[in-house]
Amino acid sequence: MKLLLRAIPLLSAVSATEGIVFGVLQKNLAAGTYSVESDSIGLPLFTSAFVLMVFATLIVVGLLCESGPRWLARLGVAAFAAAALLAVLFGAGWADPDHWPIAVSFCALALAVPLLAARASPRISAGGVP
Repeated sequence: MKLLLRAIPLLSAVSATEGIVFGVLQKNLAAGTYSVESDSIGLPLFTSAFVLMVFATLIVVGLLCESGPRWLARLGVAAFAAAALLAVLFGAGWADPDHWPIAVSFCALALAVPLLAARASPRISAGGVP
């Protein structure tokens, strides 16, 4: 139950990010930003959904590993770092004038990782894991 309560901000941030991706792609499709010969917006939607599932999995691994022995807590810190890096890199891939809200939402998601880690375990956030 504790894990579920700590994961609520994660689930809401991931849902909001996917909603922003859908909204921006839908708006660009309606505005004629994409050429008629191009594929549908389904591929970017499913790609971002997959990246967000990997992101959420890494965060859950970080949350589960926080209260174990030192090596397990270090694995949790590495999972948090990998999740933040994934969000930043995927957000950088969306950095163009037509998709800037998507890039901003993924970077905001990456910035939320240290807040989630600090909320998860004072031992991890205070540098208590040598």
